[in-house]
Amino acid sequence: QHEPAIKNAQAQQSNATELRKADEENFNATHLDLQESILAIQKAFQQLKKEDYDRPQSTSSFVQSNRGLGGLERSEAVAKALALAGAVRNKSVPPKADAYEFQSGSIIEVLEDLKAKFKKQIAEVESAETQK
Repeated sequence: QHEPAIKNAQAQQSNATELRKADEENFNATHLDLQESILAIQKAFQQLKKEDYDRPQSTSSFVQSNRGLGGLERSEAVAKALALAGAVRNKSVPPKADAYEFQSGSIIEVLEDLKAKFKKQIAEVESAETQK
């Protein structure tokens, strides 16, 4: 007389166990994905912070750009270089511009926002998991 009720309860328990396993796998995958995203953002921060400086112009770039010049062009380049050297002695040279100015500040802000968002999502996922 109790056999059908026992079989029904066992089937419900089996279904609940399978559902819980699927939920746990989903949680683990989501949690791992968010942790990896945060780690990738931290690595990107480290790299961007290493590169966070302006690069001065290289004096060797003038020499490199004139390697392929022929006779007349070379002498004109040398004359320009000498004029520049004379101007340096007279201190009438305008200030040097940086060859490259670091411009990734906005990228850092986006990464910080993403990191905060991922940390919030981890907290939400963990909270939902503990309530099950």
